[in-house]
Amino acid sequence: MLKPEAVVKAYMYTTKLHADSLAEALLEFDDIHIEPPEGVPGVKPPEELDTSTLDRYEALVRALERMASLTGIPLEEVLSRRAAVDSLDVEGSIKELDELVGKYISLKKELELAKKAKSLLKERSRRMEDIESELLELELKIKEYYSAALEVTEEDPAKLRLGRSLIEMGRGIIRLTALINACLDKSMTIDNIREILKNAMEALEGISIKVSSIKDEVKDPRVKKLEELTSEINSDITSILNDIDRYLADRGKLDELKAVESMWRKMRESVRRVPELTPLLAEKEPAIAKVSQQISQLSQSLDALEISVRNKIANVRDKIERLENEFVALRDSLISIKVVAAGEAEKRVTELLEEAKPLMLELGKLREEVNKLKNLSKKEEQERLKSELVELRDLIVEKASKIASYAISIRREATIQKIRTMIYEGEEVAVASGWVPAKKVGQLEQSLRSKLGSYIAVEYERPKEEESIPSK
Repeated sequence: MLKPEAVVKAYMYTTKLHADSLAEALLEFDDIHIEPPEGVPGVKPPEELDTSTLDRYEALVRALERMASLTGIPLEEVLSRRAAVDSLDVEGSIKELDELVGKYISLKKELELAKKAKSLLKERSRRMEDIESELLELELKIKEYYSAALEVTEEDPAKLRLGRSLIEMGRGIIRLTALINACLDKSMTIDNIREILKNAMEALEGISIKVSSIKDEVKDPRVKKLEELTSEINSDITSILNDIDRYLADRGKLDELKAVESMWRKMRESVRRVPELTPLLAEKEPAIAKVSQQISQLSQSLDALEISVRNKIANVRDKIERLENEFVALRDSLISIKVVAAGEAEKRVTELLEEAKPLMLELGKLREEVNKLKNLSKKEEQERLKSELVELRDLIVEKASKIASYAISIRREATIQKIRTMIYEGEEVAVASGWVPAKKVGQLEQSLRSKLGSYIAVEYERPKEEESIPSK
């Protein structure tokens, strides 16, 4: 049965001038658990301490841990390929490694999808056929209503062509209105809004083409107003789509940070069963606190951005209403469609477009997915992905090995800087404290004196019953 060794608390005193030497001596003595000397009067944490090497080292270690966690590549493999590295662009190397890891994860997902590509392709293709059939029926109904409206248009051929252009323009405005109204549905996610807005841009382009087609024929200031409004709406929707792209990018960052926070919680739960690891995790707490702060800030930023997007869409809807009013006034001044017939056509078309809206959205996504699945189902594409994955994995290990090699080369200096942050200072004195096995106090003093000579004094204190102490 394992039993913990008896330990004592050691307080080590030296001059401020010898604080660095004390840190080196403590590094060289393995059997001590160093803690800040809390409660020692007249001393406080050191100020303006250079921890640049420690910061670089911890950033490198986090990058390696992140790589191993996300890719499954064991750190042992990385360390087995390390070589001497005298210098390194730390920030640039970490960024390159993270980018390689991101590509690796995406590639693995592609391969997983490729394994199921054929069965998924059949399923998606069948669904596409069903949707296209439903949309065709809706389109035929819409054409019937427009034909009914055109039948009551004046018989003059020129007026008939103009009437057809105006009716088609009206159809585009109705579709555009339906799509923007769909975006304002609170149940719509930002992802869905993005797809709907793309369809809205297509509808708007059709309206713009029709406005241009009647510009030379119709000398009415309202045509110019229609041009201006379609241009403004185009700019507004483009701006919203840019905001959405920024939202999605930030949401991706937030998901990554939440994954890190979740992993940390799991680690903390595991450590409860191994108390000896508590000090190691305590060192990481400030970094995790920073992650939590970033999560909070990003969440608030995303909420504000989503509200802004929805408000901008509401403004677009107002402009579309103005566009529709200008169009109706222009149409009524140019062609004499019976009010009842025209009103019934517009009402039914709106209803039919509302019915078609989710189908069009689903069809657009399915087309993209089917094209992708067709490519992934090809054997040569799967082999290419596998080959690319192997090459990418090798690049990751190569890049990570350089990072690991450099991290190892600066580890001693980083550790000394870490210890140095736990050596508190007074006006003249520097104090360190830590737990050491009772039977090794002599070895501790010998190690300290070999480094500091007479510039060291050591006091010991037995643990109190209520005190939480590390065990060996």
